[in-house]
Amino acid sequence: MDFTEDTYVWVPVEMCRFGLEDAFHNPLRLYLVLAISASGLTVFNRKIKSSVASKLTCSSRTVERYMKELLDRDWIGKNPKTGTHFVRSFEQIRRQEDFYNTTAAKLFLQELQSTKRLRGFCVAAIIGNRILKKQREVERLNKNTDVHSRTLDLPPNSMPVAANYLKPIVDLSKATCHRLKQYAKKYDYIKITKNVKKKRADDATIKHAQQYDLSLPGFYRKTKTSHIYEHVQADIITSNIEFRYRCNIERQK
Repeated sequence: MDFTEDTYVWVPVEMCRFGLEDAFHNPLRLYLVLAISASGLTVFNRKIKSSVASKLTCSSRTVERYMKELLDRDWIGKNPKTGTHFVRSFEQIRRQEDFYNTTAAKLFLQELQSTKRLRGFCVAAIIGNRILKKQREVERLNKNTDVHSRTLDLPPNSMPVAANYLKPIVDLSKATCHRLKQYAKKYDYIKITKNVKKKRADDATIKHAQQYDLSLPGFYRKTKTSHIYEHVQADIITSNIEFRYRCNIERQK
């Protein structure tokens, strides 16, 4: 289990979503280490447990708990006679869990040492995949001369993403979604740019807009300058994740 700084794996985005939604991120860390290092088979003995525990910066007992969750979910199989463990392939897990998206995100295995880092990666992969879809949609529309003006006035690989946008995707609370975004920012998987613009208006106009214009994104807040409001909208997220459409569990160097 000798990993280098350049060792990486293409993790299915759906697997990232599942890891967050079902609080399965820690077993996912173990699965990814084994999927890359074990070539499909492993004898889960004391030496292997100790090595994996070192890679995940946790105890061997914790690794055993993660393994039990993987066995219960059938992401790992076991021969009761020989004790050999079978690491299910990404494709097999896709079929088992009814994952429909084939996009995968590039994860360097050294990043599996931290739970927070993997969670940040997972939410960044979800956001980045949504950005890709949005960009493809705009490109498709722009091929039609009738809607050629449909463009995103945003930096490349970017879109507005609020915590409320993530909430139904990963089925987590707004506070948790916000925290995951901060993890992703901390480890440089995404860049967050505040989306605040100043607007001159009287109080009555702003009050009317917030009460009756349901299509108005974000909210207004007063500034210290008279009749100047700040229009606060969802943060602009720029993805730093690399994607491809199929994944290969073989270790890459």
